Amino acid sequence: LYLEQSDFHERFSGGDFIVDRSSQSVTCQTFELTLRSCLYPHIERRYIECCGNLMKTLKKDYKLLEYLQAMRNYFLQEAGDTMYDFYTAIFDKVQEKESWQQPSFLNVLLQEAVGQRYPEDSSRLSIFLEPLDPSRKKHPVNNLEVLTLSYKVPWPVDIVISSECQKIYNQVFLLLLQIKWAKYSLDTLRFSDFAEVTKKLEGSPVEEAKLKQPINQQIHRMCLLRVKLMHFVNSLHNYIMTRILHSTGLEFQHQVQEAKDLDQLIKIHYRYLATIHDRCLLREKVSFVKEAIMKVLNLVLIFSDRWQAGFGAWKIESIDKMESDFKNCHMFLVTILNKAVCRGSFPHLESLALSLMAGFEQC
Repeated sequence: LYLEQSDFHERFSGGDFIVDRSSQSVTCQTFELTLRSCLYPHIERRYIECCGNLMKTLKKDYKLLEYLQAMRNYFLQEAGDTMYDFYTAIFDKVQEKESWQQPSFLNVLLQEAVGQRYPEDSSRLSIFLEPLDPSRKKHPVNNLEVLTLSYKVPWPVDIVISSECQKIYNQVFLLLLQIKWAKYSLDTLRFSDFAEVTKKLEGSPVEEAKLKQPINQQIHRMCLLRVKLMHFVNSLHNYIMTRILHSTGLEFQHQVQEAKDLDQLIKIHYRYLATIHDRCLLREKVSFVKEAIMKVLNLVLIFSDRWQAGFGAWKIESIDKMESDFKNCHMFLVTILNKAVCRGSFPHLESLALSLMAGFEQC
């Protein structure tokens, strides 16, 4: 009946479609083909137009791009100065053996850091403390796992930045925090910390004679180990911040600008999060690689703590163990990453593998 209406064809085909009226019956297949050739193009054209207006509204009126940037600023720490003020205050508390796991202290710290440069976001950000598995407390690097960052995203932007997305953002945020903690711990160590110890023992030959190895040799070994650990942590930090987050972020921003409709935008955002989650070695399939990295980061914190405790707080055996543990983890990671790169399964790991290999050869 619809096909027999002349205005139907005029309205939806624009006069370009000719119907064969010789047939007395219209099959379902003919009807479907007619819809596809006449009606669907008009629906698709209107759909693209409406979705384009919706995307413009989300970006302009609801500031979608600004909220996506805010997620990268705080969770992925693109706002370097702001987040540095926040996390270094926590690291200083840890080094001074002071209590820091207090929600009020952490939230005031966060709002002060954010409020200086991004006052509009200070009320949207908050941080929570989650219970930590007692078995994980024996490793210092795991102590940061109690932190959960939260950002209040208004409707309708929360359709794109959902609570599930924030969970993935938080996993990357925690990994970055652990790496930066190790980096900060090494950066704050000073060679001058051993100056007074050296002078004291040099003035007392009897005390130095009791040592299994001359004091200068022990200090030299500690300094060499610090340099090796710094090379490892800096290589990992640069890989995550530049090779992964920065380059992937640029590609994501371009894709967001090109998105035609909301469904496509949501898929682009999820794909972006899945990519950085995968390339930051957070996927369960490569958990053994992350575990080796965590062992090195944990070793860095133990090393830093013993350095700051002073010469009398550690023995030559502890230096031997730290050197051995680092060498084993380093060798394991270099071997695994090189095999993955050679197979072509993880091409993005090539820069990290080359950097760690250079450090391994120097060792």
